[in-house]
Amino acid sequence: MPRIIYLFYFAALAFLSSCVPASDDSFDEVGIDNIPLKTGNKWIYEITRGGESFTDSAEILDFFPYQIDELTNRYLYQYKDIAFTFEMSEFTYDTVFVRLIEYEGDKLIQYGSEKRDRSGFIYGESVIFITPEVILDHSDDTAVEELPVNSLLINQNGYSRTVKDTIVNCVKINHVLSSGSFITTDLDYNLNFYYTELGVLKIEGIVNSSAFSATAVSCTLK
Repeated sequence: MPRIIYLFYFAALAFLSSCVPASDDSFDEVGIDNIPLKTGNKWIYEITRGGESFTDSAEILDFFPYQIDELTNRYLYQYKDIAFTFEMSEFTYDTVFVRLIEYEGDKLIQYGSEKRDRSGFIYGESVIFITPEVILDHSDDTAVEELPVNSLLINQNGYSRTVKDTIVNCVKINHVLSSGSFITTDLDYNLNFYYTELGVLKIEGIVNSSAFSATAVSCTLK
């Protein structure tokens, strides 16, 4: 009888251990600290807009000095946005939009923008804002919420891991772009961006009058 009990006990332990998620499935430590800004960091997104489905990437192209005003030069990160329509993702469209950003204390600030082709060649001159725009203020916790993550491949420091079926903390910020702006004449959107210390993991809202969603499926962090 004792032998049967022991066998049952160990079988139960084996069954329970098989039900415990692997360490890669638990990523509770992801928080709302500064997004990682470093040249070469890259995020791959699966995107849907209306009936369109495509894949595109956001990437930090370089860390480069810009003249902010008559007296000030400042190094800024060139953050390439994802394409917001399938047409924009096609090589024939050949235009990407670049935000010129950097942190100042708790605030992520956009100082200007650029248009580039997909090889990185700049169109015209950089646009430097008269008044820099605060994209994200980490000292304001009113927008903090939880974000479900189905699957995210993280390549960092030479190691890869996959986060699955977990919830992370994020800051949700609404960004609006009107067509006819200095950035573009044929794009308008009203989008919620979900910021985490791993970067923007989700974007959703409306682009050119169609429902839009972009979910990060992988990120490479230097």
